[in-house]
Amino acid sequence: TSIRAIEVFRPGPCFAYKVTHKDKVFIFCTDHELRRGSDPESPLQIASLEAEKRLRSLSMDADLMYRDGQFLEIEYDGHQGVGSVFGLPRLDWGHSCIEDVMEMAEHCNIKRTYIGHHDPNRDWSERNWIDEVLRRKSKQTGLFFELARAETIINLD
Repeated sequence: TSIRAIEVFRPGPCFAYKVTHKDKVFIFCTDHELRRGSDPESPLQIASLEAEKRLRSLSMDADLMYRDGQFLEIEYDGHQGVGSVFGLPRLDWGHSCIEDVMEMAEHCNIKRTYIGHHDPNRDWSERNWIDEVLRRKSKQTGLFFELARAETIINLD
């Protein structure tokens, strides 16, 4: 078994890990933000994009990925709240959008993606709706997407 770490983007230091055992690959990435800032020249924006590029390179054709997807894009941008009608921009909070996680998994051809680090203010009806969106995306792409759940055991053998 080998483990490789890379630094990802977060206001404080954080790492993603690639765990390889025999011919199976698991990517563990929490607290990483694909930053959606408006200034492409911002050092933070550049650092985020570079970290995303490293993560994608690390993740190509992985069997399994757990990745932070705390917000929907509309929530990240502050146009809609989570568990509230009031939106709050989440730029530089250190968490990614669910849509970005799905796009990365498709681009990298990751067979199974579990999206975690759920916002604690998200109610069950919203989670159920996201579950349905992920089921449809799984059928559409032939890849597997699901919200991560406690006590899940995954056998990659």
